[in-house]
Amino acid sequence: MLAGSYHHTMLRILTALLLTSALAYAAAADQPPAPDFSTPKLAAKSFFNAVETGDTATIRSAMYADDDAQRKLVDAFTDVIAASGKLASAAREKFGAPGDALGMTAIPKEEAARIDKAEEKIDGDNAALVISDRPVPMKFRKVGGAWRLIVTDFAGAAPGQIDSQINVLTRMAQFLNETAADISSGKHLTADQARSAFEERFNAAMIKKAISSTRPAR
Repeated sequence: MLAGSYHHTMLRILTALLLTSALAYAAAADQPPAPDFSTPKLAAKSFFNAVETGDTATIRSAMYADDDAQRKLVDAFTDVIAASGKLASAAREKFGAPGDALGMTAIPKEEAARIDKAEEKIDGDNAALVISDRPVPMKFRKVGGAWRLIVTDFAGAAPGQIDSQINVLTRMAQFLNETAADISSGKHLTADQARSAFEERFNAAMIKKAISSTRPAR
């Protein structure tokens, strides 16, 4: 089992990613709308749409970071989204419909209504977006007239946990990319095999990290 702190960290990250997938805004047209950060709701739609389409430039610009460590967290988070998209594409191409179980981008269009009906709470340059069925509000900071999603809040990273979060996200992106490559090369014969391979890699890495962190310094 993972040590408590790392287990909690991983669950927070995975929960954030799954909520992103569950709430992502799917554009009705083939071409996604231009990003719009003029309100928290529009900023949330722009962010979720960027996740849906794998628009890494918009994902980065949609997130607020106020120092180098937080900017690295944004990059690591974006890398996971890009890698998950690569895995979803490889799984769909190789396994067809069963491969959708490995994807995080198949978003029902009706989910956009949750953002439309969300409650905006604006206090100066800070805002919270309360979305139905989401356990915690999305928090935003206004910079230069644009609302940006606060990365530390969204990724569940307290100041002392940012390095650990970056490490977990980096490993996750690595294993997502490796699993996508294995699928494309024919190493995995089914979607279930591919999912199991990813989970085994990731869990083994987190267990190793947890063990090393609990060893007394010499």
